[in-house]
This record gives sequence, C-alpha cells and structure tokens, in this order.
Amino acid sequence: MIIDYYALKARSFTYLLQLYYTSEKWTTLPVGAMPNFKYSVALAKFHLEQKGSSSSKTEATLSGSDVVSQSPPSDDLLQEALIMFPSVLLPLVKKAKVDLPPALAEHGY
Repeated sequence: MIIDYYALKARSFTYLLQLYYTSEKWTTLPVGAMPNFKYSVALAKFHLEQKGSSSSKTEATLSGSDVVSQSPPSDDLLQEALIMFPSVLLPLVKKAKVDLPPALAEHGY
C-alpha cells in the first residue's frame, strides 16, 4: 500500500490523517500496523503543525480539522513509530547525515 506516499506528495496531509484514524472501521489490518504509514502520519502531522491545517485549498475542502486537532503531536507520533519499528532508525539517521555517539551506533539492537 503506497497511498501514504501519494498523499504526502500531493500535500494532502489531512486526508492521510483521516485515513489513518478511520482505517480500523473498514479493515481487519489497520494501516497503523505498517511502518510506512506510521512514519508518514508523523510527517503529515508535522507539516500541518508547521503550516496550519487549512493552508491550502485541498486541505480546506476536507472536514478533517477534528482529526488534526485531536491527534497527538508529531513528535509523539514519531516516537510511537520508532518504538514500533526501531529498524528504521539507522537508515533515517544515515539519510539525515547525523553523527551518532559510537556506543549508540554500535549497539546490537
């Protein structure tokens, strides 16, 4: 499922949050069980926090302001994603070109 990628590319952040929080109603496997969705939702929420939830026409036409305002902050969503899928951390750190302390970089987990 790559709909999260296209939602981010289209800057349809509210749509992505709505999809994430309503998926439990219509599927047996919530999208929150997929690593890409966990990280994409955190990124979408971050963008909405930076610009405000009604910054574009696409976002303004959606009635997702309740979802946006009631969802946790983006840093909490990112923390949740990292706890559920820790194997993504090192590739993210490498991509961001962040230097980790040697003890952390060489940790077996």
